[in-house]
Amino acid sequence: MRTITATDARQSFSSLLSTVEKEPVTIQKTNTDVAVLISSQRYNELKKIEDILYVEAAKLAIKEGVIPTKESENFLKTI
Repeated sequence: MRTITATDARQSFSSLLSTVEKEPVTIQKTNTDVAVLISSQRYNELKKIEDILYVEAAKLAIKEGVIPTKESENFLKTI
């Protein structure tokens, strides 16, 4: 993963967008990571993984009796 400063990101935004298509880019401000830019394709992949994890967590909560079945079914319908 490449790391650049916020100033460099601002000055070479077009180039930054091209790089993000190939790999994530960390942006730093005063030597502190403030953001990570990823391609929209990678973002969508991560969202799908997140959705799968939420569903599995809800199933586990039902199985262990942490939340009522009706409440968890309503939650699963929202994602």
